[in-house]
Amino acid sequence: MNFYVFWFRLKHRLKKGLEIWFYCVNNMLFKIKHQIEKRASPYLFSGIKKQQPTLFDYINEARLDWHNALREYDFVDRELIDYLTLKIMAAERRYITLLQQARHQGITAWSLNLTEPIKNK
Repeated sequence: MNFYVFWFRLKHRLKKGLEIWFYCVNNMLFKIKHQIEKRASPYLFSGIKKQQPTLFDYINEARLDWHNALREYDFVDRELIDYLTLKIMAAERRYITLLQQARHQGITAWSLNLTEPIKNK
């Protein structure tokens, strides 16, 4: 048998053997991962509940967006001034709209039963 033929066959068999070995290891690791997730998921996620954002969260996000747009104005190129002006106006309008919505729902930043001014201690 020619050396090159022998080398080709050996290389081909090793390649097939390694592919089979990697497939088996990958399959085994996938099964182990699946078992771990299956057993651990009740303990990991039992006390965590995803909360829906409230109107207060949306208002705070809108306020931060508006202030960030105002800060960007100092660093903008002349070519982007129109874009940034529209961005500032849109962020401000969103913030005002959310504040009006909160006012209509009766949400305030302080308790309504205050009868005297807050004193500094």
